[in-house]
Amino acid sequence: MRVLILGAAGMLGRKLTESFVEKPNGLFPGPSQLILADLAAPPMPQGFRGIVDCVAADLAVPGTAETLLAERPEVIFHLAAIVSGAAERDMQLGYRVNLDATRTLFEAIRVLHESEGYKPRLVFASSIGVFGRPLPDLISDSQIPTPESSYGVQKAMVELLLGDYARRGIFDGVAPRMPTICVRPGGSNAAVSGFFSSIIREPLIGQEAVLPVPRETRHWLASPRAAVKALRHASEIDYETIRHRPVFTLPALSVTIEEQIEALRHVAGNQAVSLIRDEPAPFIQHFVSSWPKAFDTHWALSLGFTADETFEDIIRAHIDDDLGGKLHDAPLAPTASSRLWAAPVAPECPPCHDDAFPHVRPWTARNWPIAAAMIQYPAILPDGSSVQDQKAEGWAATLAEVRRAGFTELDPTDCWLRVADLSASRRLEFLSVCAELGLSIPAVSTSRRSVIDPDPEKADASLAYIHRVIDTAAEIGAREIAVGFAAALSEAQRKALWFWTAPGHCDPADPQVWKKAVSRIRELADHAQSVGVVLSLEMYEDTYLGSADSAVRFIHDVDHPACGINADIGNLVRLHRPMEHWREMMVKLAPYLRYWHVKNYLRTEDATTGMIVTAPAPMEQGVISYRAAIAMALEHGYASPFLVEHYGGDGLSVAALNRDYIRRILPL
Repeated sequence: MRVLILGAAGMLGRKLTESFVEKPNGLFPGPSQLILADLAAPPMPQGFRGIVDCVAADLAVPGTAETLLAERPEVIFHLAAIVSGAAERDMQLGYRVNLDATRTLFEAIRVLHESEGYKPRLVFASSIGVFGRPLPDLISDSQIPTPESSYGVQKAMVELLLGDYARRGIFDGVAPRMPTICVRPGGSNAAVSGFFSSIIREPLIGQEAVLPVPRETRHWLASPRAAVKALRHASEIDYETIRHRPVFTLPALSVTIEEQIEALRHVAGNQAVSLIRDEPAPFIQHFVSSWPKAFDTHWALSLGFTADETFEDIIRAHIDDDLGGKLHDAPLAPTASSRLWAAPVAPECPPCHDDAFPHVRPWTARNWPIAAAMIQYPAILPDGSSVQDQKAEGWAATLAEVRRAGFTELDPTDCWLRVADLSASRRLEFLSVCAELGLSIPAVSTSRRSVIDPDPEKADASLAYIHRVIDTAAEIGAREIAVGFAAALSEAQRKALWFWTAPGHCDPADPQVWKKAVSRIRELADHAQSVGVVLSLEMYEDTYLGSADSAVRFIHDVDHPACGINADIGNLVRLHRPMEHWREMMVKLAPYLRYWHVKNYLRTEDATTGMIVTAPAPMEQGVISYRAAIAMALEHGYASPFLVEHYGGDGLSVAALNRDYIRRILPL
């Protein structure tokens, strides 16, 4: 295999080259030839066993691209660029290098493709700089780029070009949007973002550093290690999985400057921190104020891309890789693997959901939002009246039980109360009751409101209702809602001791109905995204979300960053029929999880008679090992609340036991 690296003399290019020298791995074999190109010839890598060509080349000069492609490299990494600050100061140079040279490369590949079928994998390092105001706090891949710099415009234009050339089959193009790389070794460059590195890099070697922006500034950061790993993975991934979505943002850490500095303090001490000097710079602040804070990167995570665990890990990686494992005149502090530097929340305060960015654990075991479900409370009171029409004092009496059970979070599940259908004044009454009791609402669940109900009128009513729920969730500060395709209980289910032991509704094996379901969920996801809410699709037997395979297929068909899976596998293991093992389900589901309903069941299978019997059980006693299941979810960046449920007996008390069990197994 032959590999061409454009921009090989830069920091990322050098580290990418080193990765091929040290440990060639992945789906492709180690390269037999490296072609390293930059304006000045890159240094010769030591220890590479194959052929190395170090070339001084200006890609914008006619004929250069053709020369670089003479060996027909199978993989091309396009890292060459004029960085943000330089591209802004010299518009002509920025467009020449960042756009014109790239178009020249693409055209040279097209000519070879049309003449001889040449078709390489081309990895273009795009940038989160394609985004500008107005921006939500959490940005999805479907966010329309609105760059506020020439650099961002140039990157966005290349993304569009790459998509068109790839669509035509000229090359297998993939454009991961790179986070800001930190800590960059060496001296400062012309990038506006350079201070993110300098405030760490310089103090670590005993030098002063200037901080030009406020310390509360939040940004999306990744280590050079993580960036190289991502580039390698982008070159190796099965292209069929990304053919229709080759541009995406990479996972990273969302951290504030203050959190960076505190991580530095923990690693290198107060003396290093004292070397940081605040000097506001309006030019830099103007650009940084338009930059994104955090991203929803579930798509990239599902493809196997990963992020650094903590910012402290980023600092230690820089020390190991670029400082020989030593600090300037100071011992290296021991690692504290349990310390989390991303969006810390004071334990005594309710969780701040504005800081709940993906791929950064936003809470600790002590304050992770674990909501009480209201499924044990009926919607109709003993006197025949409705909870919907109940006075605030009645709501308060019920919710006081929830608070006495130790809950600080509540999901006002709509089988008890339809918050979205309360008038504005009544909704305010309800929220006042919650506030007085110290109950927050991190998410809202809908129950048996299928947008593809066999009755078209019910289906349309459910669609309209869920739209109202989305608006209501945004209004009350709930960031996620659970929806699904479960229909009303059948007559047999209503008569059964456990409703899941009797037959109920089944979604039809009809491609048109499936397509309608996908379309309606995508419509809801578009609405949710516009108001900062995420949908979580609840798994339920005999629906299109009735198995792990079907749920994953459905979420891929919806293909929307504001839509994930509620892996309520308790709904499946309780069935009196053969079921896929819970662990096999979780392996498939873990990359897609959002708001998660959790409960457990005992399950007995008699191989002799074929009899299967199940019954509700506390989470730590049932057939599902939630210790393992939650760990699998966390490995894939799970950063959403939990909803604890239990059917039968004193459901609230068992739910409280489940909450305490989750807190014992979550990371500290």
